[in-house]
Amino acid sequence: MSFSLKTLAFTLVLSQCIQASSPYTVEMAEKIDALVEKKLKTKGLTANEIASEEQFLRRTSLGIIGRVPSVEETGNFLKNPESGKKNRLIDQLLDHPGYVSHQTNWMSDVLRAKSRQRNPLSTSGQVYIDWIKESFSKNLPYDKFVYTMLASKGDLWDKTAENNGALGYYMRDYKMVQDNVSNTMQVFLGTRMACAQCHDHPFDKWTQKNFFELSAYMNGLNYNNKEKGKIVNTAMKMSGTNGKERENRNLKRTLSYSLTPGIHGDGNGHIRLPHDYQYKDGKPGEVIKAAVPFGEAETLSYENMRKSKKPEDQEKMLMKLKKSKGAFNPLYKDNNSREVFAKWLTSKDNPRFAKTLANRLWKRVMGMGLIEPIDDIREHTMASDPELLTLLETIVKDLDFDIKEIYRVLYYTDAYKRASQGQDVTYSTEMAWSGPLMKRLTAEQIWDSLMTLRSDKIDENHIPETPGYFGMYSELASLDSNELSNRIVEAAEKTKKGKKVNYKTVFNSPSSMSMMASMAPKKQKTKLDLASELGPKPKDKEKVKAWFAKRAQLKEQYVREMSVKKVDSDKNYFRASELAMPARKGHFLFQLGQSTKESIEGANDEANVPQVLTLMNGLEAIIYGNDYSGIRKELIKVDSPEEKIDILFEGTLTRKASDEEMTQMLALVEESPKTAYQDILWVLVNTHEFKFIQ
Repeated sequence: MSFSLKTLAFTLVLSQCIQASSPYTVEMAEKIDALVEKKLKTKGLTANEIASEEQFLRRTSLGIIGRVPSVEETGNFLKNPESGKKNRLIDQLLDHPGYVSHQTNWMSDVLRAKSRQRNPLSTSGQVYIDWIKESFSKNLPYDKFVYTMLASKGDLWDKTAENNGALGYYMRDYKMVQDNVSNTMQVFLGTRMACAQCHDHPFDKWTQKNFFELSAYMNGLNYNNKEKGKIVNTAMKMSGTNGKERENRNLKRTLSYSLTPGIHGDGNGHIRLPHDYQYKDGKPGEVIKAAVPFGEAETLSYENMRKSKKPEDQEKMLMKLKKSKGAFNPLYKDNNSREVFAKWLTSKDNPRFAKTLANRLWKRVMGMGLIEPIDDIREHTMASDPELLTLLETIVKDLDFDIKEIYRVLYYTDAYKRASQGQDVTYSTEMAWSGPLMKRLTAEQIWDSLMTLRSDKIDENHIPETPGYFGMYSELASLDSNELSNRIVEAAEKTKKGKKVNYKTVFNSPSSMSMMASMAPKKQKTKLDLASELGPKPKDKEKVKAWFAKRAQLKEQYVREMSVKKVDSDKNYFRASELAMPARKGHFLFQLGQSTKESIEGANDEANVPQVLTLMNGLEAIIYGNDYSGIRKELIKVDSPEEKIDILFEGTLTRKASDEEMTQMLALVEESPKTAYQDILWVLVNTHEFKFIQ
């Protein structure tokens, strides 16, 4: 079949699988281009030329799916004669599995999501990241995504709950409610109020009282299921296993970790000011009610007051609160203040929610926000192009916060498709967009691009979700104290250790035991069982030769299968979104500047010596050193040195070698034929062209 017919067949199939652009998408892209052109004219500037197909392919692949295109993907795009193939590529990439992976990396940085938390239940972090990944896979609208996190409640290990992973938003800041409130405002509303936790903001209008009024919406939030905690404590006492023995402590810890973690408390909407409050708009220890700093929120009900029997006792309690530095004993019962806060923050009427998202996504696509910093919008902040930002806000609302569709509009623009601005650009309110900014690849983009060279199944490889305590929870959550106590006693009898219980025997259902088995390290078959394949060595001399030949064949087949398996299933070399976040110290991702997840979007994108040394010292051997790696399989398909060199260029830089480069590389091949192609790969991954998005 000719290439043109293959392309046509592929296009027909693809058109039935991917999301097609709507007239609205095209119209809004044209409106954006008109405003960009308008600003350029007012500054006496002209737009850059349209980027080459190679530059566009590489830029768009890195921007949408977080990795360079494979050799095959590069060939398919560059040989495609269709005039509208750029927009079709955008549509295809937005429905690619890599989109979910790349967005998960980004959002995990924004939300500081970590695989292992510092709270008592450290494994809760991966459940959170799995939920973020699932949300992008389902294309959950951004307002629903944020609302689900802010209003989340329930038990962490309750697998029947649809969004139990969203509880990780609060678990991330375990028992640090005010820090969580500060981060919430900064991430979702572009409003920095951290200073107001301790004092009136020195450079903005926010007061300390504003901050505590906002924090009041979260007051009453609990990180454990207290009712299930009581059941565990009662069951331990009833079974007589509440002593100090190590086994009993392990049992209680396991029961508690299985049943109690989660987010509970709907919020009671009131809080007291700090004991050292110094401003005239309040008094130390004064109880204040929740209020939003801008816009309007639903009115909370405070009818369920916990009144003291005697008025003088109520007055004494208030005086005690003013002097106390301890926990706040609420005066009112829960009134769903957390849900009210979530509705206010994610509303289309909130003056900053859509604006912050629009500005953040513009920066993701074009390289710099229309307002910088993107998370520090103040009362008198001016955008570099107010008319354009207003249009982007409208698009965000019209598309109901559908991030994928917002991306589609932005990527469809000619502004994005133009050659990048090569020089350093400093933000100012006067700047205009002659093209997107050149950007350094993130640590995850470099890693995922190298993994694309290593395995042609990189987007198919997934590490299973964290088993956690889901099985234990499903087995034990419905038990009352008596039933749980009986299970503990039965386990004690089985172990024949009296009151010293082997906690693993408490969970003896198939679901729990299989879950616990999945948490244990698995032994993998590492040897070839020749005896079962060959049988005993024959005594007949005529058959011995055939027996040895078959053994040699089996060994060769085994080595080949294990080599392929090592390339495609080695969990150390999966995409960054599948690995622990953040990577351990010393890991490639850590050295390349991956965020430590301690601050919002805290990745280091500046060049430094460790980054240079990491790329220079041996990673290409991991990629190229196996005969069955993705790039080696591509090289085997062709014969001539010129073709092999072009494959290496296409796999790294998404273009063929220039005449001058080809001459230099051929000389290297002639000089060192055995190591030349690995050396060429080393050169290419260390070029600035590889490390930057043009």
